[in-house]
Amino acid sequence: MSFHHYLVTILDVENRKSEEVLVEKFSTSVKIGDLKSFHHYQIYLFSVGERGTLSCFERPISAVTGINPPQKVHIKPEDVGEDSIILQWESPPDGHEVYIQIKPSSDIREVLTLFVQKVVQEAATFSHLDPTTVYAFSIRTERGGFKHSTPNVKEIQTAPSAVEFMNHSRNSNAITVSWPSARSLLDGYIISISSECLMKEEILPSTERTFTFNSLSSGTDFLISIITTKGLKRSHLTVLMISTYPDPPSDLMTHHQEENTIYLSWKLPHGGFEKFQALTIIVGSLVLQGSS
Repeated sequence: MSFHHYLVTILDVENRKSEEVLVEKFSTSVKIGDLKSFHHYQIYLFSVGERGTLSCFERPISAVTGINPPQKVHIKPEDVGEDSIILQWESPPDGHEVYIQIKPSSDIREVLTLFVQKVVQEAATFSHLDPTTVYAFSIRTERGGFKHSTPNVKEIQTAPSAVEFMNHSRNSNAITVSWPSARSLLDGYIISISSECLMKEEILPSTERTFTFNSLSSGTDFLISIITTKGLKRSHLTVLMISTYPDPPSDLMTHHQEENTIYLSWKLPHGGFEKFQALTIIVGSLVLQGSS
């Protein structure tokens, strides 16, 4: 009998339906697709002659297909904090349990798994992480505690730690702010100041701990914010609401006097203010009187 090709028969054990695949005579392997996940099949291999004669029946190969991995694994930018990350995915249609591992990827020698969790929802929050650290997430499905899908691996870096607080000093046209060292390695800071008519931003190195905004309007409300940076990552904002001191009025003059009254005038100060206050000092008896 002249050998012509191979015949592969795939039998679905559950419903006893089968499919056939023809394989060229010079091939020694074949890929069988479009099978059900986590399903039992029996696979038969025959040699086929020129006249369609099959080889003798042999014992089939028994195989169970793998499990579908989780789909669309993703992490939203707003879900990445300095010490936490929220991982989301879509469960496969066969609805198996999801198995997640997380570990830092900065040191390949570190094989300790930091966190393992089995979840039934399509999101998981990982807390108590280190800032500015790259973590490798390995997410896969399992069934019966022994059959695992191929892992879906995502790497993500936590955000840098934010500035905890800002101290300040001020006068009528300048504000100086200072802050403590951050808890993680940084590239630097981005500090900004804004008001109704001003928006200014400065990029500072990680060694800076103080900055002064000069040439500001007096008596004006300002919003100062600062973030830390590491690569493309940004910390959350630390903000300070503060006002410069108002300027004093100028060119104070006395117009005329009456028995119990003195009339005064002055020029308005630059910048903002709420009201004026006049102080009367009676020198002889050291009496201080105020009115506004």
